[in-house]
Amino acid sequence: MKAARVNAGFRIIDAAKLIGIGKDTLIKWEKNSGLVNPIMQQKISSIYKIPREYIFFGKILEFNSRKNEKEHKHERIENF
Repeated sequence: MKAARVNAGFRIIDAAKLIGIGKDTLIKWEKNSGLVNPIMQQKISSIYKIPREYIFFGKILEFNSRKNEKEHKHERIENF
């Protein structure tokens, strides 16, 4: 979620104001975007002008874990 904000060109304070939340809440959500309800996910998607399906809404650790799984799967296929 943080990458989406940065790619959209928003500073944290500006994005929080547009979303209608405090910057501390946005910081917390960027660490664990699984806390963001579907209505707010859609609002963030609209503000950032990025489709919701392209923004990861979950814990950063889950994202990194999924990313690592895909990389290892790709390596296994190449080495087959």
